[in-house]
Amino acid sequence: MSRMKVLVIACFAIAFSQIGKAENAASDTLKITTGQLSSGTIEISDWQVYDGPRKDTFDPASAVWVKVPFVGPIDGLKTGVEGLVTYRRMIQLPVSGRWGIFIPETFGSSRIYINGRGFETPSRPADTPENDRMIRGNLLRFFDAGTEPFEITIEISNWHSPAGGGLAGMPLLGRDYQIRRHSNLIVGLDQFMLGALFIMGFYHFALHLLRPEGTMNLMFAIYCLSIGFRALFAGDGRYWFELFPDFDGIWAWKIELLCLYACSPPLQYFIRELFPRDYSQKLPHWYAGFSAIFFVLTLFGSLRFGWEILPIYQLSLLVIACYGIFIVIRSFLRKRDGAGIFLLSAVILFLTVFNDVLESSNIIESYKLITFGILSFIFSNSFLISRRFARAFKRVEETEKEIRVLNSSLEDKVEEQTRDIKSILTSIQQGIFTIVSPDGYKVGSDYSPFLRTIVGQDDLEGRNALDLLFSD
Repeated sequence: MSRMKVLVIACFAIAFSQIGKAENAASDTLKITTGQLSSGTIEISDWQVYDGPRKDTFDPASAVWVKVPFVGPIDGLKTGVEGLVTYRRMIQLPVSGRWGIFIPETFGSSRIYINGRGFETPSRPADTPENDRMIRGNLLRFFDAGTEPFEITIEISNWHSPAGGGLAGMPLLGRDYQIRRHSNLIVGLDQFMLGALFIMGFYHFALHLLRPEGTMNLMFAIYCLSIGFRALFAGDGRYWFELFPDFDGIWAWKIELLCLYACSPPLQYFIRELFPRDYSQKLPHWYAGFSAIFFVLTLFGSLRFGWEILPIYQLSLLVIACYGIFIVIRSFLRKRDGAGIFLLSAVILFLTVFNDVLESSNIIESYKLITFGILSFIFSNSFLISRRFARAFKRVEETEKEIRVLNSSLEDKVEEQTRDIKSILTSIQQGIFTIVSPDGYKVGSDYSPFLRTIVGQDDLEGRNALDLLFSD
């Protein structure tokens, strides 16, 4: 083969290799169209991920593609469960303007960069646990961008979760007002649910103070308040971190776990109070002790240890939930009061949880409905308690009416008996009288007229009985 042929072949090979690289580079950039923007925010599901912190010079060979949501170690990277990785995505926008990006709370410490410019944040990801500082909350950033491709990078480090770190939610890109509207919507839904839960909790706690004989209102109040406090940290809006953006992330995760252990036993006591003839009387006590062990271990142990023991408790929750559903179904078949309403609310809650799991896994396109599931469950059971109170008040009113009728009849009977006694005293030929005061033995006003004949005196009321009978 001549040198000319070799040179031609080499030139073609170089040209084709450059074409391939250009195509790969183009595929690395997410090109957004005007039509996509008009339909709402854009989901950024595919990311390039590489080991270590963000690099000014990116090497495609060092990165692997990952589809989010994703949490855990990534195949092809050296970083395992613990460590620091960087998520990268090139974006090209159709028009210039003010843009925003919304990233749901990451698993681990995180920081976002736009074209190499980092945004100030209390969170500080690091490649060593000593330098790492985890602050929870959603990432919401606004920036100016033109029509040229720009780079979005997110550093994420995990040193506390045994499952690993990563993007646990779907990042959204859009106009600044679109992103702000999305953030306000989820925060508003959180605020609505929080207000309902806390109002319900304090309301039923007040009912318990007014009627402390039973524990139903107290258990339901503790359940509502525990769920509400947990929702401050675990809700989609992460409202607690809107109020306290510098709150320590480790303690935030711990509080979320502690609220889980605190809210489960009161629900068991509440169900037992609703269906006392069907639900085990001892099971809530055992489960409260079991939950207390996890509560103490999580409170005084490390966050990593708290995550490691969580699956055991989740398994126990599954078992206790199956038992509870079995009891409610049996109570419904036995036509227990309130079993139908409770069963319906439990089914609605289950369906909303199932919907959110499928939606988060990108299996179906839907909306998050867990907020409405929890609220329907809370309102339904609050209705059951209120109905019991209403029935109790109705029974009191009916009893009061019966007592009034009985008192009226008793007054008639007493008056009739009084007339009979007075008739007897008038006609009887014996001396009969009453002593109204043991101190002085004073004669009362009720005495037989024949007593005057016996003692030979007329005015006998108030006289000393002993003197009257024995003085002469």
